[in-house]
Amino acid sequence: IFLLYRKIQSSQIVITWDMNRHEVAEFISDPDKYIENIFTDNEEQLFKEIKAYSLKSTFLEPYSTLYKNCIVAYEHALYQLVVSGLFSIIDGLLTNITGNSTTNFNRRLNILLNEDKVNKVSNNLFIFSFLLVIKTFFEYSKFDDAEPQFINRHWVSHGRTTKVYKKADCLKLFNIIFSLLLFHEIVEKNQNDYMKENIPKV
Repeated sequence: IFLLYRKIQSSQIVITWDMNRHEVAEFISDPDKYIENIFTDNEEQLFKEIKAYSLKSTFLEPYSTLYKNCIVAYEHALYQLVVSGLFSIIDGLLTNITGNSTTNFNRRLNILLNEDKVNKVSNNLFIFSFLLVIKTFFEYSKFDDAEPQFINRHWVSHGRTTKVYKKADCLKLFNIIFSLLLFHEIVEKNQNDYMKENIPKV
């Protein structure tokens, strides 16, 4: 189980779906290949559910045009544009969800990850993986240093990234948007049943 948690964090993939033992082994073997496969299996059923849920959110509504444009760019394999666009949406979502307009990500994340509220919901793979992954996207890194291994908002948004982004990278960001929205609803409602109803079945 420790290896699974380590792979979740290093791959920046929140587990927003049910997994059996065979799928856990596949994930550990190659997380990027796994997320590409699970998002495209069954005529992209999982991806469709994640996009539909996200677009229904009132928090995402101000960015719905950009979100839809990112979907079109993704479908045309314009992955560099998708990564940049989705980070803009994530930035806006954190402000809308927390009600904090500061540009300091840690302050907004600390509001989102309120311990008193988080501790009231059950400890399950979605919640645990979200807590492992969310801060990896926003870690501070000096531009004089080598670019971080993680997909990093600081490097992307300030035009310093030189990475060639892949399909899997885009799926991680679509997935973290869905995860932000779902996590907020679960914690605010203090309803584990809400999570059971909204975790996609694949």
